[in-house]
Amino acid sequence: MTDDGPAKKHRHDLGQEDHGPVMAARTTQGIQMLLGLWIALTAVALLWAMIDAG
Repeated sequence: MTDDGPAKKHRHDLGQEDHGPVMAARTTQGIQMLLGLWIALTAVALLWAMIDAG
């Protein structure tokens, strides 16, 4: 077995910024917020349906 030295870390583990155009950062953040809201509202609707069915 050979030793290739210390394990390489991914750039995100080293504190470097994500790749991609800077101008798309706000769009990506907005999409993530909408998806999070969608998931939260789905959970609330599911809980409401479970309570109503019971």
